[in-house]
Amino acid sequence: METGESTSGPLMTMNRAAAGRQSRTDGSNQIQPSRTRVDPPVRRSRSTLMRRSKSSLIILGGAVIAVFVCGFTLWGVREILFPRTDVCALEAAERDNPSDSNRISPPGENIDLIGHIGGRVTKVIIRDDLAYVTIFPRGLAIFDAKDPSHLERIGYVYAPGDLIHVDVERKYALILGSPCCGLWRVDVSDPDNLSAVHLSSPMDHLESVRLADEKVILTTSRCELLIGFSDQGIAIPSRCDDTVRIIDSGDPDAPVVCLSSIPARLAGIEAAFTGQELLPLAPQPAEQGGYSYTVDRYGVLEVKNILNGDVTRYPMPYQLTDVFSYGTDLYTTTAPFESQLENKKFYISQFDLSDPTNPKYVDKLPYKPEVAAEWRNYVFLRERWSRDGYPPGLEILDMSVPASGEMVTAPEFMSEIVYMTFVNDRAYATTSKNELLVIDFSNAEMPVLLARQSLGPSDQLNNGISVVNGYAYILVYDQYIRVMDVSDETTITQVGSYPMASRPFEMAVKDEFAFINAGNKNLEILDISSPAQPRLVASFAYDVPDMLYDIQLLGNYLFIATGISGLQVLDITDPVHPARVGYFQSGFITVIEVDCPYIYVTVPDNGLYVLRFDPMLPTCAAEAPTSSGP
Repeated sequence: METGESTSGPLMTMNRAAAGRQSRTDGSNQIQPSRTRVDPPVRRSRSTLMRRSKSSLIILGGAVIAVFVCGFTLWGVREILFPRTDVCALEAAERDNPSDSNRISPPGENIDLIGHIGGRVTKVIIRDDLAYVTIFPRGLAIFDAKDPSHLERIGYVYAPGDLIHVDVERKYALILGSPCCGLWRVDVSDPDNLSAVHLSSPMDHLESVRLADEKVILTTSRCELLIGFSDQGIAIPSRCDDTVRIIDSGDPDAPVVCLSSIPARLAGIEAAFTGQELLPLAPQPAEQGGYSYTVDRYGVLEVKNILNGDVTRYPMPYQLTDVFSYGTDLYTTTAPFESQLENKKFYISQFDLSDPTNPKYVDKLPYKPEVAAEWRNYVFLRERWSRDGYPPGLEILDMSVPASGEMVTAPEFMSEIVYMTFVNDRAYATTSKNELLVIDFSNAEMPVLLARQSLGPSDQLNNGISVVNGYAYILVYDQYIRVMDVSDETTITQVGSYPMASRPFEMAVKDEFAFINAGNKNLEILDISSPAQPRLVASFAYDVPDMLYDIQLLGNYLFIATGISGLQVLDITDPVHPARVGYFQSGFITVIEVDCPYIYVTVPDNGLYVLRFDPMLPTCAAEAPTSSGP
């Protein structure tokens, strides 16, 4: 290759590669490893970090402020569109309402509660040798438990609700009737003279009841619904607020402190730490002196000896229906709850009312469950109606010798009797075969059939019979009253009828006026001065949710059982314009027995009440109660 010629191609490439290798050798001709260049870390100044921290805090603060503003705005919109209900103001306006029977003990007008027995037990609390028992749904009873195997009831007071507390000094008890009747304080210092005072009626859902010293802290919650479909169980609340009431149980006259909003929440938190929770209302077993006290599923109080396991049961008859009296003895037809479930046995319960303020349960007698008639010292009893009609058979109870326990069967010709009424020693009865019987009871042990008259189709039902001045008024299920001339027992004839807008159930007569329990919440008053042509002269409409059940007449007063609306008393001095002059409301009253000077009513689940209506006392010696029913 000549000097000055350019070099190119592979040779030049190899030379360059060799030169590169040479440049990476040191003096010892050893190859050194290649090094990657790394940039040094960037150092941020303190001022930069502070600027970025301030920016983050500003952003965070702005977010907090935005959330607060949005929340406050939403709260303000809610307060404007859906303002909070002032529960405290509403309760203050209702607190002193004397017309509310749920705030009165006992609830009534001109009728005094004299005595009570029976009822279904729901709860028991033991304090030393006394047992405090809730009688469902309206009552507190106290039992002497010195001998737990032989409890003796020594006190009772009307107080609607469940027992939630008895103080250790046995001065007072607290009854909570939620949601209807609120909080009650019962003075139990003297079991023979109990008294109940209404303290508060919370209007909303009960959340908690706590006791701190003698202060009751009662908390409720109210949710206002924006959209609600209760049938489907769907609801969208717009707000929920708590209300707290602070009640001095030691001083019933002290004002109730009512708190809402934030003060209510703070009071609720404090009560959670300092107070004793008194809920739930479910019965809890109690123990005292080697015995345990419990309530079984039928509402029967059981006392068990923990050492030997012996159990004593105190069933208090509560499914009481018809009621009738003789002297100081009282009888009720009884259907115990457990018997209805198991063997459908029914009994007559006998009570000793020699002390009306403290009735005593005596015994049960195995008689039929429904009353067909009551006359002098005899009660005539039959089976209950079924789909196949009334089963045949009539039994007679001689109340003058009830302890004999003998079931006396009526003669065969009386076996079909359903309803019967008496005029002196004559009995007039309707039968399950739609017949009218006239019976001579001059010899009560050997009644004699005087007449038998068909009343029409054998499947037609009658609801009662009343006989006045030789005329029988038969209440026909098919909504009318049949009038029969029975003055001549050999020729009984129908002389008239009266159509009813509803089924007549019972009838009471005073002079020339008949008072008909129309069964449709109405009391219809008929002029029967012309028996063949009864004429409606007045109709007394009752504003009751159910119907009228039983009526009894004494002098110028008509006593009416109206179911859930209780016992009503009308002054019928002017029969065309009756006026209500008294009432007693406790549970579901369906049966009345007037035996001057007392009124006896039975309430399913709540036993027997002995009442007194003082305005009728002057009439007691002169008159006896009358009605068309048994």
